Amino acid sequence: MPKYIPKPETNMYYIIKEENRNLSEELEEYLKQVVILRGNMDMMGNSIEILLNGTLDKIGIRPELTFGRKTEQLKENKLILIKYITTFDDLVQNLRRFNENWIITKHGITVMGTTKDITLFKDDGLYIFDKNEIKEINQEFNQIQKVLIKIL
Repeated sequence: MPKYIPKPETNMYYIIKEENRNLSEELEEYLKQVVILRGNMDMMGNSIEILLNGTLDKIGIRPELTFGRKTEQLKENKLILIKYITTFDDLVQNLRRFNENWIITKHGITVMGTTKDITLFKDDGLYIFDKNEIKEINQEFNQIQKVLIKIL
């Protein structure tokens, strides 16, 4: 999960630091990075959902609409699916973590605090996605994909 900072006592729409107000090129580059992260998360999430749908369909279950609910359906059918993989609990944990990150990137408000890390405000705090966090998300995506493909 990204670094979490509890909600500061301020209106998050105006959190751009004073020294960054005139740095339009940096802001534009920062926003491009946010768009790239959101696009990548959507692509990965949609890809995982296709495999989740196929996995659930394979065992005769009509998949629910939401990613989180599909993950729970998968978990509820552990006894059936465990014969395909030995790392079932890790898969469910990775799916839950991915879903949390996907929700944050989908619904979080972009905040520019630093140009090297992506900061999003959601619910009651800030979530910081640094390069290592993004790399870890990509690695977990690859692991999830491999396991779900193995089940299919």
